[in-house]
Amino acid sequence: MTTREPACRSAAPNRVVLGLLLLLHGMPALAGPNLQEVMKTLGDDLCRASGALLQEDYPALAAAARDIAGHPRPGMGERLKILAGLGKDAERFRSADSAVHDAATSLAEAAELKDAQAAAAHYAQLVGQCVECHAGFRQRVRALLHP
Repeated sequence: MTTREPACRSAAPNRVVLGLLLLLHGMPALAGPNLQEVMKTLGDDLCRASGALLQEDYPALAAAARDIAGHPRPGMGERLKILAGLGKDAERFRSADSAVHDAATSLAEAAELKDAQAAAAHYAQLVGQCVECHAGFRQRVRALLHP
């Protein structure tokens, strides 16, 4: 007697992706924010962190840094479009996002310890990671999302 694989295992991966795209296209609430909204919020959070650092408001600095580290991801449709369009550079793009997350987490930890020198160093690292990502990907991602 032979056993059959469940239908969901035999579905081609691109059918699954297509299904997800159709689902997300029809249900904007599931799609999440767009990348431009995410970047605007990150910019606002970075400004909050800057002000808090200069005023030595460590609770506000830690909160802003945690908001950056835990920023929402763009909707699945945009993420798939970006990653597919970047091709072999997609992993570098993901690594850049991870580097921002790590720098923001380190900034939050320094703020919780009220360590001004470490907080300033981690803030500089965070800004550097943002600038590096924008320099490497901003124009390409913009062209992918707004052809």
